Amino acid sequence: MIETLFHSASAVIVVLLLAGTGYFLGRIGYLKSEHKPMITKLCINVSLPCMCISNLLSQFTRQSLQAAAPLLIVPLLVSLGCVLLCFIALKFLHLPHNRKGVFVVMAAFNNSTFIGLPMCVELFGEAAIPYVTCYYLVNTTLFQTLGIALLSWSGRPAEAKPGLGSLLLGLLKKPPMLAIFLALFLIWFEISLPPILESYVGYMGDMVAPLGLLYTGFVIYEHGLRNLRMERGMAPMLLFRFIISPAICLALCPLFGIAGLARGVYLVQAALPTMTQSVVLAGLLGADEDYAAQGAALSTLLCFAVIPLVMLLV
Repeated sequence: MIETLFHSASAVIVVLLLAGTGYFLGRIGYLKSEHKPMITKLCINVSLPCMCISNLLSQFTRQSLQAAAPLLIVPLLVSLGCVLLCFIALKFLHLPHNRKGVFVVMAAFNNSTFIGLPMCVELFGEAAIPYVTCYYLVNTTLFQTLGIALLSWSGRPAEAKPGLGSLLLGLLKKPPMLAIFLALFLIWFEISLPPILESYVGYMGDMVAPLGLLYTGFVIYEHGLRNLRMERGMAPMLLFRFIISPAICLALCPLFGIAGLARGVYLVQAALPTMTQSVVLAGLLGADEDYAAQGAALSTLLCFAVIPLVMLLV
């Protein structure tokens, strides 16, 4: 047990140092608010699509993709289960309309890439990447579809109804979604990338984790540690992220035959903080960006204490 805690703490410290670097760069003025759009656009529109293609092509074949169905079902049920429970919780929380969708997104979807990927690699080694990719595939697909729809709903007047056609068209145009579809197409038809492109997407994809953690640290700095407070809905959101989500995952894994390394990776993934991208997208879509920033900062800081405890269940 002591060895597990020590190893978990070491992995957490590496991730914390990367996020702390972003905080420090903000404090000394190297990172500024005007740099945020460049970082997010680079991560989401360039590096993240490259990472999707690189990881999926390197970790899956047509046969393994077919066999991975149970690995995709568990994160799907975990996220959808949390979304359903969140809407029940909204009945009692009485949040303003521009915070409702933000609450659901923060509670139901995790930071499987920016924090989850480096965390799992540090904890379990490179062998964890296929399982991280499976969880990421489901989590990102749901976030890019259902999550964005929820943020758009919060960003509109309560009585406004978004057009389904325009919503779906907007989702299909997003680079990460296009990259996932492209990677699945290449895998299914067993098409290999030319070596030059394979190296390119690999290098570009490797930037996601460090850039994402730098961004996360800068968001915490920008918001200010002294300004963090438990506003209405924050405690339930943290309860979802660190207790309810891993509990659902823990219950579902035996039902679908997920054990060993895959089970450990999934438990860590289920207990990750909220997605950093939700802060950016909340602002872009007119929802409460400050509320999203509070949740991202609080859950990110708390996860560094929670993950070593989760490792005791692995």
